[in-house]
Amino acid sequence: MFLFISLIILFTSFSGGSWNDGLVPKGLQPEGTMPPYEDGRLVFDARASSYNVTALTGKQAVLVCVVRNIGNESISWIRHSDTSLLAVNKFIYTTSDRIKVHHQPGTDDWGLSIQPVELRDKGWYSCQVSITPHIEHRIYLNVIQPTTSIIGSKDRYIEEGSTINITCVIEAGPSNHNPSFVFWTYNGKIITYDREKGGTVMISERGKTTTSSLIITHATQSDSGKYECDPSVSYPQSVNVHVIKIGQEAIIDSGGSRLMFIYLTWLTTLFIL
Repeated sequence: MFLFISLIILFTSFSGGSWNDGLVPKGLQPEGTMPPYEDGRLVFDARASSYNVTALTGKQAVLVCVVRNIGNESISWIRHSDTSLLAVNKFIYTTSDRIKVHHQPGTDDWGLSIQPVELRDKGWYSCQVSITPHIEHRIYLNVIQPTTSIIGSKDRYIEEGSTINITCVIEAGPSNHNPSFVFWTYNGKIITYDREKGGTVMISERGKTTTSSLIITHATQSDSGKYECDPSVSYPQSVNVHVIKIGQEAIIDSGGSRLMFIYLTWLTTLFIL
């Protein structure tokens, strides 16, 4: 067994240099020519196997190899970034509990799953069958770190009666990784669409970016508090809203410096005049 593993790692380390980072050879893409396997020949089915997988950090990545006519041969999973042997058949060799192998007896499908995915998992993987000549199928795993941001200051000072508009921007790579939902919370509680305070949620998607806006009209002091945008694909971001009456003096502490905001009644009168 030690000799078998050594040969796999040795072959992997020598064969990896000719592959450009992230570039999948045409023969492994779905439009590539599929070698015949009806004659009993052992081959990888490139059209049914994974060849370029994208996953979000914290989620699951599944790499699939479809091997026709494998018989009693063994299939091995190799990570090329450090030439690590991850698994042979259904036996896991890595110490990471994030990696699992999936295979239903009697099928041609072999899967390697990684959960939760980390940025360091990005790179080339291969499933290999140690026959003569040696054959393998390579899969590139791309890992995206989604980001969430709220436009504007972390502290908002809103005059009573005006509109609260908080916009959250989520970037999660390709459109198929856009969030399936975006929760808005107020002081830790989920805001419903028919909220008595008039909360309305608007969501738009433009390519790799999803924008969600929470709009509350006719704000009152009871609307003051912490609002949080929590998308399904990323980490939440929050903002503190302070609703202040016109003519009210508010003293705010910010990073050790004291800022004085004075809303003057006469200023409002001028606008009316």
